[in-house]
Order: sequence, then structure tokens, then C-alpha cells
Amino acid sequence: VARFTYPYPGSDYRMCLLSKHLNFPDFSTALYFNWNTDGSSSVTMRNSLDGQNEFFVGTPANKDQWYIVSATYDGSRSMIYMDGVQKSASSQQPGSIHNNTATFYIGRNANTLPHRFGGDIAEILMYDRALSSDERKGVECNLALKYGLTVTQNCVP
Repeated sequence: VARFTYPYPGSDYRMCLLSKHLNFPDFSTALYFNWNTDGSSSVTMRNSLDGQNEFFVGTPANKDQWYIVSATYDGSRSMIYMDGVQKSASSQQPGSIHNNTATFYIGRNANTLPHRFGGDIAEILMYDRALSSDERKGVECNLALKYGLTVTQNCVP
């Protein structure tokens, strides 16, 4: 559950929510908001299967808007959900995400560029497997009820 509120002026900028990502050739995974010089923005998930072969999945996002962002990789495809709606899916990329020795960071990148997050993060949940659709919907409903946000599912307290 996050929103970005402080886009950095000037050049394009990546603001990491979550990162386990070192410099080449030790790439792994990251979830971040992109702020672009043209005023557009997006949320993107970046994965690497072998430390070098990267693939991305993303969707537009608005400044100053709270989102429940769910990003999954099921061993074949990455998907991004915002407020309970699947917004984007990658092409088939079978394999396992590269498990490097980097620490998971919240609110910044793990490599030499900080890519600090400018905004608010209410909660981050991580799982060591892809949740089923019903499990993901349940988590999103619980977060929506907890933070007074709206998702597409019928969430009952």
C-alpha cells in the first residue's frame, strides 16, 4: 500500500518501493514508481532470471493517489495488479528469479544509485511464492478494509 508524492524534478527518476538489485551482472528484482520528465508516471516490476536477462512489467500510476499494488511472478510470467485489477502481464519468461546475496531494501535501491522513494508506504507484504488468485484477492481486501481504500472485489468486514 503506497503512494508517491514527491517526484524529483528534472530527469526521469525511479523511486523504489522494494529492491533486491545489485549492479550488472547481479540483477535480481525490484518494484518501483517511475517519474518521467513529461509528467507521466508508472509502477514497474523488474525481474532477472539469471542475473542478466531482465524483463519488466508496468502500468501507469498517478501522483498523490494511494494504491494497493500487487506484483507477482509465478515461474512463468510477472503480473501487476492495482487496487485488485490486473493491469499488465509480461510475456512468458520461465525460470526462477535470480537469488543474489543482496539485501532487500524498502524505499531505496540496493545498488549504487539510491533511487529513494518520495512518498508514503503504509505496508509491504512479501511471500516466498506466488499467491493463488483467491489468496491475492483476500490480501487486497484485508488491506483495503484496513486502510479505507477501494478494490474491485466485494470486501466484507
